[in-house]
Amino acid sequence: MNLIINTAVGGTFLDNPDSSTVWPQTLEVEHVHVYTRTEAGPVLSFENGGFEERGGSLAHWTVFGNSIQAGSNVRADVEAVEEGAGSLKLFGQFNGEQNFSGAQQGISVEAGDELSIEASALVRSADSIVGTSNQAILTIDYFNKTYGAFGTDDLISSESWVIADGSTINDEWLRHEFMAIAPDGAAEARLSLLFRQPGTEGGAVHIDNISSSIVAVPEPSTTTVLPIVLAVAGCRRRRRTR
Repeated sequence: MNLIINTAVGGTFLDNPDSSTVWPQTLEVEHVHVYTRTEAGPVLSFENGGFEERGGSLAHWTVFGNSIQAGSNVRADVEAVEEGAGSLKLFGQFNGEQNFSGAQQGISVEAGDELSIEASALVRSADSIVGTSNQAILTIDYFNKTYGAFGTDDLISSESWVIADGSTINDEWLRHEFMAIAPDGAAEARLSLLFRQPGTEGGAVHIDNISSSIVAVPEPSTTTVLPIVLAVAGCRRRRRTR
């Protein structure tokens, strides 16, 4: 990574200088902060599962496969909302080949943590995927470090569940619940909501009210249990003499 601090003149962002440009121009830099990541990394918590922030947005979510040609096929939308100000709308890129588009967000975990994930999905009859090969999938990818790179040794394992496909009932919000256990070595569980489009078949899926909770693995007990030994004393009957 390189840091370049300069005064750019001309280019494609602003107009090139001309006879009206005021010279000289000055860029003054007071200081530059450089940070390094700690070994442990930040703690990631799940945010904006209802896509409500800023009146309906993808805040805290990282988008992938969002094609300009498809007209923002991953976006916060008000077209169909289970409740609140917005939901996630997903559809394909229509690039003629299998493609994946969606949004993802990481959660800090430890090995043995139990994850509980819930999400609501809707397929509208006005933009249905019924009869197509398209799918909406919820995936959890486990990484051995925070912000691990997909497709590298950082990835430990993955789990996936289909939440909408060509047989899904239209015009009805369907609630889905999933349970998962973080594997050994896991530091991040990355939840992805993705749309799989094998070809150019149309349709869209709306997703709303995602919730995530973690039941942490219990700490080893530090209580020492001592055995209790009961000693029964023998009783001797004393003979009475006259």
